[in-house]
Amino acid sequence: MKIQHSNSIVISTILAISTKQTSSFSTIAAPPPLPSVLDIPPPPGLPSSVAIDLANDGVAVVPNYACSDTVNLLRFDALRLKHAGAIHAAGTTGDGTNPRKRTRSNSDSNSNNSSPLRKCNHFWLVDRHSESGRSYLGPSYISDLVSTIEDEVEGTSPLSHGDDRSDYELSHRILTKVADEYCGDDDEKDGEHVIHRKETEAAYLYYDKGGYYDWHFDTPSLRKSKEEEQRRDGNNNNEENHRRAFSFLLYLGGHEADPNSGEVRPWDASKDGGELRVFPSISLDEQHRRIVGAPNKKREANVRNEDSGSGLVGDPTDQEDFLDIVPEEGTLVIFKSEAICHQVLATNRERLVVVGWIHGDLK
Repeated sequence: MKIQHSNSIVISTILAISTKQTSSFSTIAAPPPLPSVLDIPPPPGLPSSVAIDLANDGVAVVPNYACSDTVNLLRFDALRLKHAGAIHAAGTTGDGTNPRKRTRSNSDSNSNNSSPLRKCNHFWLVDRHSESGRSYLGPSYISDLVSTIEDEVEGTSPLSHGDDRSDYELSHRILTKVADEYCGDDDEKDGEHVIHRKETEAAYLYYDKGGYYDWHFDTPSLRKSKEEEQRRDGNNNNEENHRRAFSFLLYLGGHEADPNSGEVRPWDASKDGGELRVFPSISLDEQHRRIVGAPNKKREANVRNEDSGSGLVGDPTDQEDFLDIVPEEGTLVIFKSEAICHQVLATNRERLVVVGWIHGDLK
């Protein structure tokens, strides 16, 4: 059933009870089943501005996309998992199990100290045991949200063309070349931008006070060869011909309550920090090189920090041109994974978000 905003105190009460039971929850192998209170109505459709902004800038922002009732329920679900001891330190790529290799330098240039590139936790929402294709844990709203965004970006180019619209033809040639290299001559290559719905990833991310994520891309800087992938997987089965194309985030705010009203305090960037800093889209040439790699000798000279997806692209943080997106609850952000470098600034309060990645066909 739907919980009205006036009854949001019910969520706080349930959450308070679950918090007191942290010690008993931590001994449970799987999180406790979802209570019926988490029946959330499906999300609304996306405004037409999303397609326009993705085409023009590579990033789209939809304020107030999720209503406060929906955010309260999703926040409750995320926090009950945290109190159940079900979350884990977020890693490098995919399911987050790989340790991050790259570290960011200490702000003191004379110091030899370094800190992790990323400081946050996550709960993976993909049901790895499902036998009916890709499905998601948690409220049905998660799968509804994924489907809504997938429908929106289906057929959209995963590459950002910048201000020069004539670059579209170059984009098409890039994707065709990648398809030739990746899929082989026997595979169908129609040049359309197809997404792989069964590969979409989703998770809850948890940034505690002091959490951050240094600048990065959501895709690896170089695509591995078929031989490398086959050696890694230990088999010669069908080679993956896709990679992350679109990233999305739905902000759930924090859980800090106003001492007077008891309601969750709105996000105040001036003291809470935690903004998503988005840098301008990199050029088509840079996107191309990040997919297929720099040619021959230039590759070794240019590639750096490959595990962070930053290879072939320099440090963007000295730029004055960027967009800071405040993680206000209910705000939805979608951007092109291949083109947009971004970072999460240090947060001064708990910061919760639903995050996901939609894979695009390289054909």
